[in-house]
Amino acid sequence: MPLLPSVHPLSEYRGSAFTCGKAYGREHAEAIEAFLGLEVTPDAMRLRYAEKCLRVMRRWHAGVSEFARGMTQGAGLSGAEAALLLLHEEIYHTRHCTGLGATGPATRDGRALIGQN
Repeated sequence: MPLLPSVHPLSEYRGSAFTCGKAYGREHAEAIEAFLGLEVTPDAMRLRYAEKCLRVMRRWHAGVSEFARGMTQGAGLSGAEAALLLLHEEIYHTRHCTGLGATGPATRDGRALIGQN
């Protein structure tokens, strides 16, 4: 079965996790803002929850946290709004996390890898 063409071009980012996140955020700022507003509209309760999750993420792994921090700056979001985006599946669809962050021996080249379906 042939794949349908993506509406987003294939992008490659190089540099630190922060630099890559900032470039990603800048490149997709309009889509990120639209998705945030339509899918996980920030409200006081969601932002409080996202802030708690953000604190855990910062302790969890620097590479993942730095990518999110860069994306925050690139897209012009608050830290809680960026965390809310990463929590989309958990908040909107189910109570199960669909995000992934890996580094070190868990990746082929030891560099941080961040993904979400």
